[in-house]
Amino acid sequence: MTARRRAYYRFVVAACLLLAALPFEPSVLSGDTIPIRKAESGHVPASGMTAIASYYGEYHHGKLTASGERFDRWGMTCAHKTLPLGSWVAFKNPANGRTALCRVNDRGPYRPGRDFDLSEGAYRQLARGTEEKGLIKVEWRTVLCK
Repeated sequence: MTARRRAYYRFVVAACLLLAALPFEPSVLSGDTIPIRKAESGHVPASGMTAIASYYGEYHHGKLTASGERFDRWGMTCAHKTLPLGSWVAFKNPANGRTALCRVNDRGPYRPGRDFDLSEGAYRQLARGTEEKGLIKVEWRTVLCK
């Protein structure tokens, strides 16, 4: 593992620990307190909503994402159809209270009824302790939009 990757993982772990210490309320993680810029499509993404999330893993590992970087199935990243690439999204699984902080680096999902595609690492962190069937219901908030 390279030093750069270790530093990235340390950052992700520190961000997740910080996120876990904060109360998950709209006043803390909504666009009211953190500046959110408009997406390329011209709209401000909604925050504080529920969504259905799936994950994509082994087949896509190492392939290029929409942002131009290689997909790491164990990284803390996600795909969304309209959020700006590089945005950070906070997820919470209401079934078990687990949280994750992910960066949008790809487009998708392209299957009906799904709102986010999570990397396998983010999905496993959120779904731990529940029945893992490939889909989970999550609450999400945009933390920072580029």
